[in-house]
Order: sequence, then C-alpha cells, then structure tokens
Amino acid sequence: MSTLAADAGLSRPHFFHLFKRTTGLTPGVYHNVLRFERAVAELSASDRNIGEIAIDLGFDAPGNFTRFFRQHLGIAPSEYHRVVDLFAPEVGASRSASVLGTVPVGARAVDFQTLG
Repeated sequence: MSTLAADAGLSRPHFFHLFKRTTGLTPGVYHNVLRFERAVAELSASDRNIGEIAIDLGFDAPGNFTRFFRQHLGIAPSEYHRVVDLFAPEVGASRSASVLGTVPVGARAVDFQTLG
C-alpha cells in the first residue's frame, strides 16, 4: 500500500484517509474484496486445483486460502467448487461468469466490511 501511496504522490496515512473516504473501505479490505471475487470466479469457472488458485491470489499456502474463504463465505473453497459443479458441470468458456453473485445453499452472505 505504501507503493500505491507513493505513486499517487501522497503519504501513506493521507492515501488511506482519502481511499476510505472515497470508497467507504480501507485499502486492505478493498484488496480482500477483489481477492474474494477473483477466488469465486476461479472456483466457478475453472477446473484448476485449490493450491494453484491460492498461489495466484497471493496466499502463501492453500490452507491460508481455505481459512480466508471459509471465514468469509462459511464453506471451504473445495465445497463451493463442488456445489458450483452440481449446477454448472461444464468447465471453462462455456460456464457463465455470472455465478459471482451466487451463494450456495447453506452458505452465509458475505459482509465486505469484515474482509479486512
């Protein structure tokens, strides 16, 4: 985040203040929202394994990704992937990206304010 602040010509605290005032979220929470949305898209539209997705999203280990995902959706990424496959078994380009807004049965709604 310090690099973003420097690129914008702002101090880190001023960048954080302006970012939060503009978006309503801290840069860290916003980053996690983007990571979560990308995780859902990857799990919904590909047959890649959890480890590959975790590394691509910047997690040091698949277990950290699983914990992050479960904390925010209430189910493990492997379970989410399995449920999505039940409803849209075709993988790749034919699978709709609109699954982003879908929450499987038994999962809880995501509160983006807590993604930080």
